[in-house]
Amino acid sequence: MIRIAGTIAVLLMTTGCSRNEAMPWGKSKTGQVVELYTIRNSKGAEATITNYGARVVTLKVPDKAGKFNDIVLGFDNLDGYLQTPPPPYFGATIGRYGNRIADGRFKLDGMTYTLAKNNDANSLHGGGIGFDKVVWRAELVGSRVAMTYLSKDGEEGYPGNLTANVNYTLTDNNELQIEYSAITDKDTVVNPHQPFLFQSGRPGRRRYSGTRGHDRRGPLHACRQRPDPHR
Repeated sequence: MIRIAGTIAVLLMTTGCSRNEAMPWGKSKTGQVVELYTIRNSKGAEATITNYGARVVTLKVPDKAGKFNDIVLGFDNLDGYLQTPPPPYFGATIGRYGNRIADGRFKLDGMTYTLAKNNDANSLHGGGIGFDKVVWRAELVGSRVAMTYLSKDGEEGYPGNLTANVNYTLTDNNELQIEYSAITDKDTVVNPHQPFLFQSGRPGRRRYSGTRGHDRRGPLHACRQRPDPHR
């Protein structure tokens, strides 16, 4: 069994009270129940996270005048994330492999694996149905949201049953901590990634409704990158 882990910390400047909750947020295209989780720290910072794509929907922190604003790009409702063609990867957990895999294939342990192609001849961010487009199992534990997803052997072409875990914690040290870990029963490649698009200085203009056109200004991705099986 192979375990992979990593951590991201986003430092927040915050100041108010802690109240955490979960609420229904609609259904996925496959009819699965989607939920929205709200976590707050004792100083007033707030993050909302959905189990659709294990993604951060909002992150509210104060400006220099103490006014709280949402500083990440995203949609106000689930419909925005379910649009066709798919919108940008705002705040989502990307996997199994974040970035492009050239020609949609890679070699590992002497075998060639062919992946789902969703970026011309390449496989991008896990394929057509990556981690960002599935419903994760989630649990609210205090000020932490714990999410788990089982990516089955052969899903989008990747080998091995991979159990991915993402934990979001809003600490009283004013950090949104994001912890990744994964366990697989077969050699595989995994490279989780989370494309936050931060925007500041224009409060009230950073949200998108579910019916607005897509903003195609996204994070840059390296081209023709093959996975390193030794990562």
